[in-house]
Amino acid sequence: MNRWMQRIVVVLEIGGGYMGFVMLVLSRPWAREAHSGWWFPFGVYVGLSVFAIAAGVLLAEGTRRGIKWSAICQVLQIPVVVSSILTYRFVCGLQITAGSWGQTWVVESGIGSTSLLVLGQAVPAGKLISAPGCGVNVVAVCVFLYLLWCLRKTPAEQTQSRAVSKTQADSVTV
Repeated sequence: MNRWMQRIVVVLEIGGGYMGFVMLVLSRPWAREAHSGWWFPFGVYVGLSVFAIAAGVLLAEGTRRGIKWSAICQVLQIPVVVSSILTYRFVCGLQITAGSWGQTWVVESGIGSTSLLVLGQAVPAGKLISAPGCGVNVVAVCVFLYLLWCLRKTPAEQTQSRAVSKTQADSVTV
């Protein structure tokens, strides 16, 4: 795996997961009157944020498990759905979301963390995403495909790739 790509994904996952966790904890209804329906989505997104942090840490260690967990983390960030039954969005890091909502095509971008899970009603899932529809996080798709490509490499190819990267880094520092 390319070291710079690995570092970028690690920063996005750990930073986005931490930011999402902090935003969730600080914004939840214990400061206001809480209704019983908020515990489920809160628990889901706290779990996803902690999972993103763990995936980033494992990826930083350079293990195959880290690549697998990061790929799973990216898959969870791909769909954006707004319907009368379910509204779902999870972003951890960088996102460029493209899709069709209502009668318009929308492209929305941002950096940070977003978590939204609502059952039984359609709610806005972004600044431009307000009508029922669906879309994909293009950044998550690209990172997922790259991680999948890295997983398909044999261990010998990965070792050879690391040796070439280390040799190039040594020649630059000399």
